Amino acid sequence: MRWLTLPLILAASVATAQPYAKRDTWPQTMLASAPKDPAAVQAFWEQLDRDFPIQADWLLQDLGQRRSEWFLADADLHRQLLSSAAKELSQADRDLHARLSALLKENPPRSDPRWLTLYAELCEHRRSHRLATLLAHAPRLIFTKHYNLAGSHYAYTEGQSDAQHERHFRPGASLCLLEMSGLYGAVRTLIRDPDGVIRDPDVSYDGQRVLFAWKKSDRLDDYHLYELHVPTGQVRQLTFGLGFADYEAVYLPDGDILFNSTRCVQTVDCWWTEVSNLYTCDKDGRYLRRLGFDQVHTNFPQVLDDGRVIYTRWEYNDRGQIYPQPLFQMNPDGAGQTEFYGNNSYFPTSLLHSRGIPGSHKVVSIASGHHSAQSGKLVLVDRTRGRQENEGVQLIAPVRETRADRIDAYGQDGDQWQYPHALSEREFIVTFLPLGRKKPTDRFEGRFSIFWMDADGRRELLVSDPHTSCNQPVPLRPRPRPHTRPSSVDYRKDTGVFYLQDIYRGPGLAGVSRGVVKALRVVALDYRAAGIGRNGNWGALVSTPVAIGNGSWDVKTVLGSAPVYEDGSAMFTVPARTPIYFQALDASGHVVQTMRSWATLQPGEVSSCVGCHEAKSEPPTSYERGTIALRKGAQPLQPFYGGVDGDSTRNCRVGQLRNSTDRPAPGGSRLPSGAIPVQNSPAATASPGKTDCGVGQLRNSIPPAAQGFSFPQDIQPILDRHCIRCHNDRTRKRPSATAQAADFDPESVVSLSPRESDWRYATQPPGADWAKPGFDDSKWPVGKAGFGRRGTPGGKHATDWLTPDIWLRRTFSMPAGGEAAKLFVDVCHDEDVEVYLNGVLAFRATGYITKYQTFAASAEAARALKPGENLLAVRCHQTTGGQFIDVALFAARVAEEKPSGQ
Repeated sequence: MRWLTLPLILAASVATAQPYAKRDTWPQTMLASAPKDPAAVQAFWEQLDRDFPIQADWLLQDLGQRRSEWFLADADLHRQLLSSAAKELSQADRDLHARLSALLKENPPRSDPRWLTLYAELCEHRRSHRLATLLAHAPRLIFTKHYNLAGSHYAYTEGQSDAQHERHFRPGASLCLLEMSGLYGAVRTLIRDPDGVIRDPDVSYDGQRVLFAWKKSDRLDDYHLYELHVPTGQVRQLTFGLGFADYEAVYLPDGDILFNSTRCVQTVDCWWTEVSNLYTCDKDGRYLRRLGFDQVHTNFPQVLDDGRVIYTRWEYNDRGQIYPQPLFQMNPDGAGQTEFYGNNSYFPTSLLHSRGIPGSHKVVSIASGHHSAQSGKLVLVDRTRGRQENEGVQLIAPVRETRADRIDAYGQDGDQWQYPHALSEREFIVTFLPLGRKKPTDRFEGRFSIFWMDADGRRELLVSDPHTSCNQPVPLRPRPRPHTRPSSVDYRKDTGVFYLQDIYRGPGLAGVSRGVVKALRVVALDYRAAGIGRNGNWGALVSTPVAIGNGSWDVKTVLGSAPVYEDGSAMFTVPARTPIYFQALDASGHVVQTMRSWATLQPGEVSSCVGCHEAKSEPPTSYERGTIALRKGAQPLQPFYGGVDGDSTRNCRVGQLRNSTDRPAPGGSRLPSGAIPVQNSPAATASPGKTDCGVGQLRNSIPPAAQGFSFPQDIQPILDRHCIRCHNDRTRKRPSATAQAADFDPESVVSLSPRESDWRYATQPPGADWAKPGFDDSKWPVGKAGFGRRGTPGGKHATDWLTPDIWLRRTFSMPAGGEAAKLFVDVCHDEDVEVYLNGVLAFRATGYITKYQTFAASAEAARALKPGENLLAVRCHQTTGGQFIDVALFAARVAEEKPSGQ
């Protein structure tokens, strides 16, 4: 670009021009300013965004990133501005058409203010048409101002006062009301807290009250639920207590409240963060009950027009933790918990901030990532097109190809969306950050604003703040109350019933011959209360590990099994309020298929399914007399262990908090079993029900014959009887290709290629010969190691690497006359790494390590080292969690090796 250094063509003279000269109007400011270098131009636009945000966004819409060229001497952008703004004129707009044609024909200098004056009129005319629906139906918006909610994972925003590891809290927030008057609006602050955070507003069905979460101090308070009566400004607190967070609350059709809470006292399997599950209480915060008994976070509950609740459920029973963040659904009483979209998908990585669209079966949502902020790409979810991967997901704003990408931090580059609220299938109120973050890995960066937007991406800024993000918009208006679904929950019971019509229906047992499956094993999951330590094996971190090596995420208890009849049907009772999964067994008791999710029933609930992973839209098969299971009725589970061989203590599972008795409610009434007054912690109000071990319980009891699994008691005796007597002489250590080099002496080696060096790198497949010396890498960018995602444990991060793979190349010199050397690879990698020297494989490892370790390079690579220039090439592949790579190379003289004797 040729920046303006000669007399300006703008109205202001060079002698008096300033880089940013604010005037009464934005056209005057544009004409009076004269930034002369790229940094000054960038500063100009940032300041214009603060002083005239709506008009600055018009310019960004119509010019895009060419906006920065406005002050070039030979720029011809003024004509482009008018042409773009005039695209939405109709034939009835004759006056504007005539004035535009006349000005284009006259073509005065760009400094003539008529260009920007007419452009402003065209934009206001365009804005009046775009906002017609909003002005007619949602002219008042409740919204919040606060920092961008984020953590190392999208869900870690609870900021609990006594968090054991990760806690995010940035004080300064407001609850605000935007009131549109014509094309522009005025903001009224309803509540302001410079020391706390206000978040998650929801408007009552009568449009009079606002429900929200408020945390007033980092360490002396937690998020709790509050309600604002808008006409009077009166605020009342609904939930209380230090040490757990209540947030993301919504009004239910029957007047109760559904919300997210850390009251479950659990820790994430793969980190040390408090878990949040779904709870309910009445309109005054009383009679608190837990509805979700889920492994890790559930988030963003919203009520659909038909009364169902949708929410995001993170889950990974016996599978990887990155991609299973599907949409789930349930009834307001917690019954009917099942998949809504994507529980067998890699894409979208997560669906956040999902809401139903009024009068439609579709849902608007944010397609986002796992290790990412609560932002991403705007999508519509249409289950009539399919329920997995990209079958029913469509990227919009604009509508474009929707690929089923498998990316951890999906959708974090470019424009960013949050918190969509649908006016129709075409029009939305959204929180939006044009152009996205300067650093996609900085989850707290960027100033979001609230926009009207349509499915094609046309937009109008409604409200922004020069200092913080405006977010979470909700129309303040009366709205139809969804259908109130009759509750099927009976708290007098402690069991529920599962009915399976035909296990062979659906893809879950594809290829399995009818008659092979004889029983369903029922297994309960038991979650960790606190994060203590971590596993030592490579792969994903597991806090409070329940097993060594590749053991399961959670403690599992076999509750028993139920018969599968000849027609494939089964019907059986299970403990209520208990997460359980199923395994299909053959005649020998071997597992034919296992479920990698879980199901939870409320007391008295009966749940049925057609088959195994069948499409939810599939109708059941019609039977003249009903299935065998229906005719026989629900069967109790047959115990797996068949008794405890006289050891009654094995029936007790320490930490199993299940099964509460009824207790008096305030005022003398009685609550449903499991309901707890919200003013107190669940444990403090529990009745002291006892087990054989005297452990107090709060959930439903596990059947007496069920018990936890013990390797020393259940498996080791089998190994002792059948294996150890013959195989007890294996005393030698197993050789390891990736064992750290025992003969590495830092004082006696020469550094050939040090840590934190400059490398040429590529993030797209470079071709078959990328590791060989003759490969042309001259067009690859240069970056400093380490490469990876900021915050990944290990070495020092210097260059972002966010794709699944990275390829690195650098050369180094070996002095002429150098003798043959033994080589050592010094590496910190997350995850799989391959290191080549002059095209010869020197080292390979899988998984990750969180500190630099030194390994002996292959003998072939040592022989490939030569005097003069040598090439070091590295590939690293990332599949889950963090990512990082840095490699160094050392050489030492070959010492005389003694025979090992093995």
